[in-house]
Amino acid sequence: MTFKDKVALLISVLALLLSGLGFYFSQLRTSSKLEAVVLESDPLGGDASIQIAILNQGTHRVIINRALLHQDTNDGVLKAMNPFEQITMNPELPASLEAKDVLLLRFKGPLLLSSLYERGAAPDVGSGLEIFNGEPTRKISVSVDIHAIDFRGESQVANLSLFTSHITQTSVAGINSIDNDKTFFEHECDRPQNRCK
Repeated sequence: MTFKDKVALLISVLALLLSGLGFYFSQLRTSSKLEAVVLESDPLGGDASIQIAILNQGTHRVIINRALLHQDTNDGVLKAMNPFEQITMNPELPASLEAKDVLLLRFKGPLLLSSLYERGAAPDVGSGLEIFNGEPTRKISVSVDIHAIDFRGESQVANLSLFTSHITQTSVAGINSIDNDKTFFEHECDRPQNRCK
C-alpha cells in the first residue's frame, strides 16, 4: 500500500466517522427540552394582559395542548364562577411547536374581580393594602399550567406564577407581577402530585 493509498484510506475512514456522528446526532440522539418564560403579567385596571413564551430547545416537535389560568383559593373549595371565563387566549390550542422554535401565548380580557375577591385570602397585615378606596381587600395569586405532549407521546407540564395582587370587589389595589419567571416543563409522572401511579 502506497502513501497515497494510506491517505485516501484515512480520509475515507474519517468521512465515514463524521457521517456516523451526523446520523447519531440527527436521528438517534433525541431530547425533549421545553421552557416557559413569563414576558408580561399585568392585571391593572381589572384587565388581564399576559404573555408567555414557550421555547422548544429539544430535537423534535411537541404539541402544546392546553394552558389553564388558575387562582389559589383561600379555602381550597371549588367555586361555581370562573374568574377567567372572559379571558381569551391567542393562539388557540392545541398548537404544534417545531424544534428550536418559540410559541407566544397571549391572554387578554377582563378579570371578574368579584369572583377573584371571593376566592382571595386575607390581605398581608401591615402591607398598607388592607383597605383601598374605603373597601376591604383580599390577596390573590394567579398562575398558569401549560400542558404539552412530547415526541414520545408523554405528557409534560409547566407551572408559572403570574402575579400576586390585593384587590377589592371592583378594583386592583396593588400588584406584584412576576415577569421573567421561567421554568422547564416536567413529565407529569415526575411531579409530586402526579396521577400516573
